[in-house]
Amino acid sequence: IDRELGLRALDLLDLEPEALGAAATGQVHRAWLPDGRAVVVKVQYPEAQLLYRQDFANIKLFCRLLQPEHLTYIEELERQFYTEFDFRREAADLAEISQNFAEGSGNPYAGRVRVPKPELELSSENVVVMEYLPGETLLSYGLRMREELERSSMLWRWWRGFWLLRELRSHLSLLLEVQGYQIFVDGVFNGDPHPGNIMRLTDGRLGLIDYGNVKRFSVADRARL
Repeated sequence: IDRELGLRALDLLDLEPEALGAAATGQVHRAWLPDGRAVVVKVQYPEAQLLYRQDFANIKLFCRLLQPEHLTYIEELERQFYTEFDFRREAADLAEISQNFAEGSGNPYAGRVRVPKPELELSSENVVVMEYLPGETLLSYGLRMREELERSSMLWRWWRGFWLLRELRSHLSLLLEVQGYQIFVDGVFNGDPHPGNIMRLTDGRLGLIDYGNVKRFSVADRARL
């Protein structure tokens, strides 16, 4: 972080050594800015790109020798993965998408969904700093609630389970609507919307995180769809 940001790293106070989570290219830590705001610092693994290149070289060699019909798909997958290594691109995409969901943007889902705002001046090729969204992944929330229900009485299990199921279905319906809105209206959307990228925030809203793999559709593309 010091090497990437230089003196700007001094603005990251009380950086927690324990990671909040990890992904294929890096891991995230919580820190605070001088004005008291909590942020998430995503740091790329030092050898991530080298290991990816080695892995894809081996996979492509295997395909050339034994399954050449799959080589085109592997090469496209390789190109998509490499777009995730420049965190400056992720920061710029986050800035655009979080603005699309800002209050007053005209987005009908702005009050129900949050996307973290990046700190552009604290981001570089291998480090991206963004707003901290308090909560847990929607998947971990569902699993935690299921465990609690399994330990509860049958009557409470039935009553609370009924409302939990309604809540989760509502969240899933909202996610489908939001993804469709991003694809067909904004033309900018998360190309990797897996359960680890969806949060249930402490205020009940949904948080959409990890925009390392962003796709774009032009107006012509959306018209064809």
